[in-house]
Amino acid sequence: MMFIPSGIILPILYKRLNSFWKVTAAGAGMSLCIEILQLPFAVRASDIDDLILNTAGTMAGYGIYALFRHIRHGGNKKNISTAQEG
Repeated sequence: MMFIPSGIILPILYKRLNSFWKVTAAGAGMSLCIEILQLPFAVRASDIDDLILNTAGTMAGYGIYALFRHIRHGGNKKNISTAQEG
C-alpha cells in the first residue's frame, strides 16, 4: 500500500513515464534500491516478497491514475476527436 502513491505521482511528475510498463519499472527500481539499502542492517530484513508487493502497489497506483485520466478526458480519444469535428 505504501507504493500506491508512487504509481499515481510518477506519471504526473515525469512526462517520460507515460506508460504502465515504464511506471512499473520505476517502482520496481525504487523498491529494489530500498531492499538493497536494507541489506547492511540487521534490524531490517530484505525479502523478495517486499519487492513483489511494492511493485504490485505501484501497478495498482498507475491503474488508479489511468482510471482518473480516462474519466477526466471523458472516455476514449475517438469520442474527443468526434466532438471536435462537429
